[in-house]
Amino acid sequence: MFPPLGPWPLKDSCGLKNALGLLSRSLERGSKPGTTVKFDTARKACTAYNGVFEASPHGGGSVTLAQENKSYTLTHSPTWFPWYRSFMLGMSVRMGQVTKQDRAFSIELVLEMMSRFEGEFLEAGAGMDLLRLQAAVWLVTSHTGSLRGFETTKALLHTLRRRLDEASERGVQDHYELPLLGRFKAQKGECCFVIPIAAETASGLCPLQWTKRLILAWEQRGHRHGWLFRTSDNRQRKMATLGPVIFEMLRDIQLTRPDLIPASVNVDEDFGLARSARRGSTTHARNQGVGKDDIDIQNRWRSGAQGQRVRGSMMDVYTAFELAAPTLLCFSRAL
Repeated sequence: MFPPLGPWPLKDSCGLKNALGLLSRSLERGSKPGTTVKFDTARKACTAYNGVFEASPHGGGSVTLAQENKSYTLTHSPTWFPWYRSFMLGMSVRMGQVTKQDRAFSIELVLEMMSRFEGEFLEAGAGMDLLRLQAAVWLVTSHTGSLRGFETTKALLHTLRRRLDEASERGVQDHYELPLLGRFKAQKGECCFVIPIAAETASGLCPLQWTKRLILAWEQRGHRHGWLFRTSDNRQRKMATLGPVIFEMLRDIQLTRPDLIPASVNVDEDFGLARSARRGSTTHARNQGVGKDDIDIQNRWRSGAQGQRVRGSMMDVYTAFELAAPTLLCFSRAL
């Protein structure tokens, strides 16, 4: 009644070699001393193997079933065999999948940081250190625009200047349009986004004023094109290079304002440049009563609404986003 259970051939027929390789990867050193890599990091070895397998002669037998915009592939890769999938499930249960999110920048913390930057600017004026000036603009822009930290540094100086001039001619002073160019999550290839941001928020943040200060600083140095956030050799500035300024201020605030950052918080590990600003702005927007649709549009969730390619509902497709400023500014105005 039952099929014979052996003898098994002297070869790997169920993905055992891949499982051993994955176990070996899981024992490698993690990013922090005394730890090993997490499951989500270790399992990337499986993705790498699938890519190599499909590119090899062994992957030539794969069959793709396609209909309109959907496709399914029948593959012989051992990492899709039932035994290997069961092994992956067991490994996930054993190791656990713990995701540690960046601690959010509260609105009170952002206001305190911008107040300190304001004091530096009033004292130094045009002579303010350019790295610190860029850090201030990066912080207020990331928060009010609900941007990931590495997205903010994609701002284009020349396009921003042109849009500000056009807005001035039209008499628009209550908001500005931040142009971003690069690769973004859930988008194919290089895209251009235009993010409308209020000139001043409900809490008193002034992103437009700070942006104009940085533009003027670049103009005084003869820079009118390229990136808004740039290095001394005119290359696009990496988000990580702003870290020393931001984290130095966070550590000082923790010492002087424990009501904003408790002593129990590990500033260097709990906060992150990539998502602390976005998590803080999204949370504050919800506290201020901003609607779900407005938050989704601002964060570009489930829609390519503000990008070069518009994807989403038919309402998104037929909305002229340059004319929909009153709707798009609901998020940043409430912060």
